Amino acid sequence: MKTNNRLNRLWRILGWLMGLTLILTLGAKVHDTYASSRLLMDFPAPGDFVTVNDSSMHYVCMGEGEPTLVLEAGIGGDVLDWSPIMPALSENHRVCAFDRFGQGWSDPASSPRTFSMAADELHAALEILEIKNPVLVGHSLGGALVQIYAAKYEAAGVILVEGLTTDVADTVVQRLGSYRSLEPLVRLGLMYPLGQMMSYPAYPPEVRRQMLVLRSVSKSLIAIGDEGAIAAETAGDELRAAETKLNSPLLIIAAEKSNVPGLPVGEFANAARALSERKPGSVYVLISDASHYVQADHPEEVVMAMEDWLKK
Repeated sequence: MKTNNRLNRLWRILGWLMGLTLILTLGAKVHDTYASSRLLMDFPAPGDFVTVNDSSMHYVCMGEGEPTLVLEAGIGGDVLDWSPIMPALSENHRVCAFDRFGQGWSDPASSPRTFSMAADELHAALEILEIKNPVLVGHSLGGALVQIYAAKYEAAGVILVEGLTTDVADTVVQRLGSYRSLEPLVRLGLMYPLGQMMSYPAYPPEVRRQMLVLRSVSKSLIAIGDEGAIAAETAGDELRAAETKLNSPLLIIAAEKSNVPGLPVGEFANAARALSERKPGSVYVLISDASHYVQADHPEEVVMAMEDWLKK
């Protein structure tokens, strides 16, 4: 009799847990569906769109003056990543930030899609917008993209703002590739906290709120997983091949306390310094007490470094 009571109690507990799990899953899915439907109403695109391969790519341009600075964010990022420095840069330059496909307000990316293909898409967008011989600016994984671009097309210069370099590429992209394994949970709307990790404390509250909403919906998280997966497969080799062909003037801005997941603090910056030593004539700037999102927590110093280099 006692055994039967224990079994009955166990089944009741399991039934309660399964019911609770179902309720939480349905609630998460409903929230995700609602958030996705409200996204463009609550946060309309701040910029314009250009059509590339029948898909819409979002971009924001401000200011005047050549060469145009073309900005590419890291994985999961978008034009918002550059908001702390774009107004100041636009005082002397035309500055255009792009959401590559699958990010921000742009259409989803085709799959599979290498970073060389993403560079081709960016080049097509620039040609339509009549932006020629730009200075390419890339943060984190966007730094890999701009190096690959500059190895294929004309560029007046390349600026890496805590941009990915070959010495740490394999470690970083392998970690990014692991995001794909979370896709089943993402589709159930259960990975909302992952989006929260991509709204960074150094940004103003309103910008962080937009980041959180944009990056927490399942569509965005799936795009992050897809880009991470293709980066894990191809980005390291593409970046190493690009480095050998990279002849554009190069500015490397690194953060003393770069806190890239999977790497000891500062190793990302050390790898950036190593790239500067391999590229004669490049300029290396280390910003003290800065984190990986150096454009957000030390925007004035980033702008100063860029302006000084551009004048020269």
